[in-house]
Amino acid sequence: MHVGLYSPSWPPGELPNGVVTYVRIVRAELMRRGHRVTIFSGHCRPDSAEQVLHVNVGNRWPLWRALQRRIGRGWNSEYDFGPRIARAVKRLHDRDPLDVFEMEESFGWCADVARHTPVPLVVKLHGPAFLSLVELDRDVARRNARVEAEGAALRSARAIIAPSRSTMLDTAKKYSLLQSEVVSIPNPIDAVAEALVWHAGAEWADDVLFVGRFDYGKGGDVAIRAFARLASTRPRLRLTFVGPDQGLSLAEGGMQHFADYLRLNVEPGVATRIRFLGTRPAQEVQRLRLQCAVVLLASRRESFGYVVAEAMMQGCPIAAFDVVGVNELVVHGETGLLAPLDDIDALAANVARLLDNPAEAAAIGARARASIAQQCGAEVVVGRMLEVYRQVAACETAAG
Repeated sequence: MHVGLYSPSWPPGELPNGVVTYVRIVRAELMRRGHRVTIFSGHCRPDSAEQVLHVNVGNRWPLWRALQRRIGRGWNSEYDFGPRIARAVKRLHDRDPLDVFEMEESFGWCADVARHTPVPLVVKLHGPAFLSLVELDRDVARRNARVEAEGAALRSARAIIAPSRSTMLDTAKKYSLLQSEVVSIPNPIDAVAEALVWHAGAEWADDVLFVGRFDYGKGGDVAIRAFARLASTRPRLRLTFVGPDQGLSLAEGGMQHFADYLRLNVEPGVATRIRFLGTRPAQEVQRLRLQCAVVLLASRRESFGYVVAEAMMQGCPIAAFDVVGVNELVVHGETGLLAPLDDIDALAANVARLLDNPAEAAAIGARARASIAQQCGAEVVVGRMLEVYRQVAACETAAG
C-alpha cells in the first residue's frame, strides 16, 4: 500500500509532540512491512528525507494570523491550513496514487481532505478538542468553534481510530457517530534495548522523576505538591521535572509559571530539591528514567498516555492518577499505582509505597513492561491499523 500520514513537524526530534512520535513509529513499521509511506507536514526541515512533502503555509502566515486577531477572527485563521493539506494530498495522488491518507482531527482540517480529494480518509484521534480543551481553554467561543469544526470533519471520514476505548465511546456519543465507524486501537510504542530497562539502585533511591508540561492538563502543579508533602519528612528526597513550562491559567486572568508556582506554594528548603530541566530529547528522558526510584505522573486526562506507556516499556515503577488515557494502560497494584483524580494525599502515598518497597516497585515495573509490549508493540498495533486501511481502501474500490 501507499499510505499518506500527516505530522505536525518532521523529522522527529524537531518538536516534542505525541503526534510526531506516533507518526514516526507507524511509518517505520509500515516501511518494515514493505509499504510505501509519504509524510505531509507544514513544518519540515529542508534536508528532510525523501517521501516527505512540505505543506506550504505561505510566507505571510504569521502576518496573516496577526491581522486576523486584530479584526477579531484570530481562531478562524487556524482553519485555513486544511485546504493547503488537501491540495498537497491531491497533487501527490494525481501522479502517485495514495491508497489511504491518515491524519489527526485537529481544527477539522481533515474535512478539506475528504471534500477536495478522492483519497480514502482515516482520522486518528489525538485530542479531540471537546475532551482536551474543556479545562484548558478559557475562551469559550474559540473552544466551541474548534469542537464544532472537528465534529463536522469526523463525519466525513471513512474510518476513525481512537487510542482508547473511553475516547472512542465519548467521541461516538458526542458527535452521534455509529460505534462501528470508530475503532479503538492504542498508539504504538518503541521497543527498548535491555540496557534501557529500569533496575532499582541505591544511588537513586530518593529520586522521583516527572515528565510532562507544567500546565493544568499534565498536572505539573499537583505533582509538585505531592512531592512537597513527601519531601517535608524525607530530607533526601529529590524531584526532577522534565517538560516545557506552559504555565497555569489563573482564574483572574494571566498565567502562573513554574518559578512563581514554586515560590508561592513550596517551602524554600523543599524547592531547592526540585530540579527543572525543561524540554529534553527522548534519549535523555530515557536515561533519566533509569536514574530514579519512581516515575510520578499527574495528568488529569490523556487521549493516550505516551509518557505513561514509555515509562512502562522501560519497566519503571509508576504512580499516576486513575484517569482516562492512563487507566486503560495501568492496572492498579499490578502494573502501577493509581490514585483518584486530584487526590494529592493518595498520590503522595503511592509514591511513598514505591519508594519504601523497592522489591514491590521492581515487580510492578517488570509486569508493566510485559503488559505494554503486549498492548502497544508496534508490530501488533500497526497490524490492526492495516486491517482498517485495507477495509477503507476496499470500500473505495467497490464504490468506484
